[in-house]
Amino acid sequence: MIDTLSIFRQLSQVMDSSAAEKIVDVVTLVYNDLQQRPTKEDLQSLQSVVGELEIGRASCRERV
Repeated sequence: MIDTLSIFRQLSQVMDSSAAEKIVDVVTLVYNDLQQRPTKEDLQSLQSVVGELEIGRASCRERV
């Protein structure tokens, strides 16, 4: 979780508060987008599952 209030306060010290607010909005959007992205571990897990499915499919083909 990001501390948007802290970011806003820091930015407000050096710029107009409406500009600081817009920057905080953009930072929040980017942060939220990044939180929705799969992690490296998620991708490795998916790769493992796909590998297991491929082995299962090959095994089924051998039986037929």
